[in-house]
Amino acid sequence: MLAVAVLFSPASSPTPSTTVISRHLSAYYFFQKASQSAYPPSIIHSLHSELILHGNSIGDEGVRALMSGLSSHKGRLQHLDIGNNSISSKGAYHVAEYIKRTKSLVWLNMYMNDIGDEGAEKIAEALKQNRTVTNIDLGGNNIHAKGASDIAQVLKDNSVITSLEIGYNPIGPDGAKALSEVLKFHGNIKTLSLGWCQIGAKGAEFIADTLKYNSTISTLDLRANGLRDDGAIRLAQSLKVVNEALTTLNLGFNEIRDEGAFAIAQALKANEDVRITSLNLASNFLTKLGQDEGAFAIAQALKANEDVRITSLNLASNFLTKLGQSALTDARDHVYEMTEKEVSVFF
Repeated sequence: MLAVAVLFSPASSPTPSTTVISRHLSAYYFFQKASQSAYPPSIIHSLHSELILHGNSIGDEGVRALMSGLSSHKGRLQHLDIGNNSISSKGAYHVAEYIKRTKSLVWLNMYMNDIGDEGAEKIAEALKQNRTVTNIDLGGNNIHAKGASDIAQVLKDNSVITSLEIGYNPIGPDGAKALSEVLKFHGNIKTLSLGWCQIGAKGAEFIADTLKYNSTISTLDLRANGLRDDGAIRLAQSLKVVNEALTTLNLGFNEIRDEGAFAIAQALKANEDVRITSLNLASNFLTKLGQDEGAFAIAQALKANEDVRITSLNLASNFLTKLGQSALTDARDHVYEMTEKEVSVFF
């Protein structure tokens, strides 16, 4: 069954309704309408601001019919979720044409399709003509460095897009470089999600260089990129430089050991202007071959720098001993006693 969630406004109501309704259409009915180049009219005409079609395998023909219907719709669709729908670069063309026309779309989710570099290029070209989309999710679309570079070029002259998710794409270090070169001085990205992108330590070096200059990125997700200690050290070097924007840093699943954690701790300890409130080092290799050096260093950083703003520290699924856990617990208690600020520590 095809699940559609929309927001609608009854004809008798003078103000838009925020009631969420769900409609279920058979796959047969949907594709019958798709073959007629018309998305189900009852859905289009009642649609007000949100359309959720996640996980329905509508494919390229389905998305062609959908975009055609939305283009002729007079409402103001703001949120569109067509993630996990077997959309290829051919379907991306139709989405791109809609992006060029829409004057209301704010949030677009194309997560877990297969648009590839060709589709990414089409979406990028469309975004150059759009000034309403602020959040875009292209995660899990088999996008490589070429596609990442095309997306990066959009950000040179676009200050509207504030959230970019391209995780689960094999963009590699070259893709990270393309994004970093643009974001260093351009764009208005506040949330950048690059988890599972195979950027490695070299890619982390490019991202780290960007952080020295970028003044907008507040949330950075670099999970599962094989950063290891070298990548963590590169990022730590940037954290020692004044950066008043970054508040959330996620480095989970990166095979980081005590040396990398120690470097990050030293950066937190040395830089009074660091603004990080949430640090995630979960599922790494802290103390796997060490003696809690990473845990002790982080604990010392929390105690030594009264300006450290961390309120959430995630070290779950590492190899901390009781001594390391105790040191972190003591540091948490010390921070509360001195500042009355609560720090959540997860082991």
